[in-house]
Amino acid sequence: AAPAGLLATLRDHFSGLTPSLRLCQWESEKVGLLSFTMDGEPIVGPVHRLPGLFVGASFQSGGFAYNPVVGLLLAEMVADGKTRIDATAFSPDRFQPADVEKYLGTTLQQGELGSSRHRRSRPGDSTSCEA
Repeated sequence: AAPAGLLATLRDHFSGLTPSLRLCQWESEKVGLLSFTMDGEPIVGPVHRLPGLFVGASFQSGGFAYNPVVGLLLAEMVADGKTRIDATAFSPDRFQPADVEKYLGTTLQQGELGSSRHRRSRPGDSTSCEA
């Protein structure tokens, strides 16, 4: 749950920037689960088995940081059928259905996942820049 008083603090801070927010009623809050993929990378792009469905999901805890670029990429995909940068590494179709079924049948803790975005490199890690 959000800390007590957070909504009032947010309203006070943002109402100076957007006076119309003073009239808004802030009655709810949303909290969600972190979502992870098998390879630790986000899912961005069209789902070819479901024409017309485009997905931007599984950003782990970095969703807010990814939102602007993912919005741009999805808009380009929908409007132009391509993106100005290669986003195929994030395709929803990179996973094989049998692998997805197996993955969904497991329970993992966040620390068991292999994403390097959310952990620091240590000397000796393959992701370390140290000699």
